[in-house]
Amino acid sequence: MTYNPWHDAAERHADVLIHRTDCRPADGAWIPKARVIFLDLSLERPGRNSVLAHEIAHIDLGHERTGRPWFDQRQERQADELAATRLVSMVDLVAAARGALSAEEVAHELDVTLDVLQRRVEALTEDE
Repeated sequence: MTYNPWHDAAERHADVLIHRTDCRPADGAWIPKARVIFLDLSLERPGRNSVLAHEIAHIDLGHERTGRPWFDQRQERQADELAATRLVSMVDLVAAARGALSAEEVAHELDVTLDVLQRRVEALTEDE
C-alpha cells in the first residue's frame, strides 16, 4: 500500500480526531461539525485503512450529509472511488494480480477490503 491514510490524516488533517468506537451498523463516519472520524472497533487492519481512506475522501471532497438519499449516495460513491484510487495504485494492482488466483488474494496482498478492490477496478480509466 503506497498511500497510508493514517499518515495522510496526520499530515493534512491533524485537527481531525480519529476515534475507534462501536458505530455499527456503520463501519465509520465523518462528522464535519465535530471534526471527528469514527471507525468501528470490529474492523481489522484492511478495513480500518479502507474506511479511514473513505472518510478522508469525504473531507477532501467537501462532503456533508444532505438528507437527500440520492445525493448522499452519490457522495458515498465519490468517496469510495477516491479512496480506492488512493489505496490501490495501478502499479500495485498489476503487481498484486500477477500470480493471484482470486480477487480475495489480490485484496489481501494490497491490504485492502474486497469492496475497495472492486471499486478500484470499476473506476479504472481508459488510460489505465
